[in-house]
Amino acid sequence: MEFKYADKQEQIKKINRFLALGVIVFSIFATGIVIGSYLNGYRTLPYLLAVAGIMVVGNVINLIIFKKVPHSTKLRVVALIEIMILSVLLSAAFESDYMRFMPIIPFIGCLLFYDVKFSGIASIYLVVMNWIVIIIRAFVLNHFESEDVTDRLVSCLVITIMMFIVWYTTLVGKRFNED
Repeated sequence: MEFKYADKQEQIKKINRFLALGVIVFSIFATGIVIGSYLNGYRTLPYLLAVAGIMVVGNVINLIIFKKVPHSTKLRVVALIEIMILSVLLSAAFESDYMRFMPIIPFIGCLLFYDVKFSGIASIYLVVMNWIVIIIRAFVLNHFESEDVTDRLVSCLVITIMMFIVWYTTLVGKRFNED
């Protein structure tokens, strides 16, 4: 009987593969939305090029890291930075709630890193960024009707709860793994 994933490096390698794939899928989906918005006249060419450029550069760096050292912890840092930048650009430019939920998807697999600090930083960033974007759009720029404001605030609350669950699950998983 072989216990391939008893080795920590094999675990990280598998999770890195999942993370790299998750970020690529996120990037393809988000780029498709931005391209569609550009073609429909909602977004400008410089915005499209900025988003696409960040996605291409981030994904190329992730793939290089993964190919050179598949068990590197640097991959999650690069992925987090890429998603941090993109989540601000996408959340600020699009009113759809799914654009604010999408950046969470690649981090679900990161639970298996059992890195409570990484999970906490990602969770806090995504929660704070979402609250700031919605508060600015709702109360400073007045982009929403009153019932839309309530929907957006409840969406932020859901994101907050989800990210708390992601962080807490990471903490519990780490404890289980250490035992």
